Amino acid sequence: MKTLSRFCYSPPPSQEKLDPVNGKNPPTGKGPPPQGGGKKEPQQPGGPPATTGGPGGMSDSEQRRAARVRFGAGDNLEVRYKFLSKLPGWKSSEVYTGKIINLSKGGALFMGTVPDTSWLPKLGEGSILLGMNVIAPGYKPVKALASLRWTRATEPQLYELGVQFEQLEPEHRTTLDRFLISHQIKTRRIKR
Repeated sequence: MKTLSRFCYSPPPSQEKLDPVNGKNPPTGKGPPPQGGGKKEPQQPGGPPATTGGPGGMSDSEQRRAARVRFGAGDNLEVRYKFLSKLPGWKSSEVYTGKIINLSKGGALFMGTVPDTSWLPKLGEGSILLGMNVIAPGYKPVKALASLRWTRATEPQLYELGVQFEQLEPEHRTTLDRFLISHQIKTRRIKR
């Protein structure tokens, strides 16, 4: 896995593992750990692996401020997103559609695509952001500006994309909060 600051990329198991930055084989594990990385901790179910590269040596899961709410295929929670960049040569007008895996007040993990694998380093640096619309059934779309924090290729053109919300207007934050609470209440299992 290649780490770029707080951004992690894992190629799909079926592809040869090449460094997405320079196209060469990744380090063999001899020498210093990846830049900005840290030792890898066990993967949390339904989400990205945590690393100990955060401030104060805390793992990403310890830094998380909001609980993730999982969504299944039957929940049909969709996200429409567009890549936003002011960099010359890194523009895309296409609107992509993905399926939410989990969602919180602070970000989301979803299945989707990127224009090309060459975009992954720029996305990881924060040079390219995502304009997102989370389409929650029965609610107005939640609009957010997000940065990519984690990705893993699952198929040649399909990725799990973990994003952090950078900008979320109060009206959209309220809609997101209400939707998350409603979904948790609806799916809660009550033991009597």
